[in-house]
Amino acid sequence: MRSLSNSRIRLAAVAVLGAVMATVGTDPAVAVPLPSVLTVTAKPEKNHVRVNEQFPVRLRVVNTSGTTQSFQVMNCSWDEHWKSSSKQVTWYGWNCSKNCPVTETLKPGQAYEKTLSMVVAAGVPKDKVSFKMGFTPIDSKRTYWSSEVTVQLVDATRDEH
Repeated sequence: MRSLSNSRIRLAAVAVLGAVMATVGTDPAVAVPLPSVLTVTAKPEKNHVRVNEQFPVRLRVVNTSGTTQSFQVMNCSWDEHWKSSSKQVTWYGWNCSKNCPVTETLKPGQAYEKTLSMVVAAGVPKDKVSFKMGFTPIDSKRTYWSSEVTVQLVDATRDEH
């Protein structure tokens, strides 16, 4: 009887361990940090922006691992792999006559870079808005997020600082 109980305990432990291993990295509630092979940065080219006027944001995906990393993105509609953490910060898409997946290969330290014209929609708050930019390659279950950035909102009737 004793060995039967130990067998059940071992089976239960294996089942729990398997369930944890299957969800790590896909469930944000799991508090096990995973090493990030890609680091995302978002850098607005202006610190002061007007509501509903486009402003450029430099987006970078850097391979911070010690090995070469590859991912796929669309060659024209590359913006579909990005998302803003704020509904107030967005951008306008564009039409693509030819659009296909391309593989980006980054050696350690290399970056995939794009500039996206973004807009801040009217809303609250009215003085500044903070947001992060998330990057999700084709067929990836993981979104890589930038640190939070803040832009000051300028009244359209005043001069920009």
